[in-house]
Amino acid sequence: MLTPFEHSNYVAKYYNIPKKLEIWTTCGAVDNFDPKVTFPAQYDGRVYWEMSDGTIKTVTSGVDIAHTFQAPGPHRAVLKGVPLDQITEIDINTDLINEIKNLKKMTRCTSVKGYTNAGLVMSLSDLPVESTYADFTFCALLTGDLSDLPVKCTTAIFTFCALLTGNLSDLPARLRYVYLQGCPLLVGDSIAQLTAISVIRIYNNGWNAAMVDAVIDSIYQAVVADPNHFSNAAPKLEIQANNAAPTGVYQFAAEPSTGLEKVYYLSHLGSHAWTITYNGGVAP
Repeated sequence: MLTPFEHSNYVAKYYNIPKKLEIWTTCGAVDNFDPKVTFPAQYDGRVYWEMSDGTIKTVTSGVDIAHTFQAPGPHRAVLKGVPLDQITEIDINTDLINEIKNLKKMTRCTSVKGYTNAGLVMSLSDLPVESTYADFTFCALLTGDLSDLPVKCTTAIFTFCALLTGNLSDLPARLRYVYLQGCPLLVGDSIAQLTAISVIRIYNNGWNAAMVDAVIDSIYQAVVADPNHFSNAAPKLEIQANNAAPTGVYQFAAEPSTGLEKVYYLSHLGSHAWTITYNGGVAP
């Protein structure tokens, strides 16, 4: 005999019922399950979470709910009353999430916060196509290639997501804030495409000097070709910790050839000067 939730899955599969946002969590009696979703005002009073313990939680747009499951998970929460393509933001941080279903179908969602969910099994390719902000810090099971990030993304925070792969040169060009520290499978190469970058943190990735130099050289070559290549007045590069030091000596050179000579050059530009933190120092 099917349980009520198995029955609802069966009906949805065979009768083409619209998909719902579905979250699985391991929250128990000592945990506060408090997801937050944002949607248009026209759906006010109609939206609710249906929990697998039988609880119904009414949802106000942009406001956390608060729910405590009396027994350890897994538990399922299904959002009802609003179409997936009307959800514009979701925040499920620190909710012991291990699965999110139909996130990709939230086609108007621009902000996804899922940080501090160590058991979350998910890929970068699952992010909604309109995402401009994504934070999955401390999601150790998150996978995917940097090229899978949505092209409109301006903030990408994936600190200590150690399974991520790809080259920095595959990052979307609109990014302004990039936090990819503690991601040792990434390849350090060009970030010249990030013309609007404000802060890029790529330290503690265990990169050798060749990769560190490659990142610095990509900035240097872009600036030599066009001093205004990067639009931010004071961009920051953080590439220190267990990354190798850039090659050479930190000093002025008429024609910089080593990593540290290029660091000196970039940090002493008349405009758009970079602040660069590296293994061994901070420039300027």
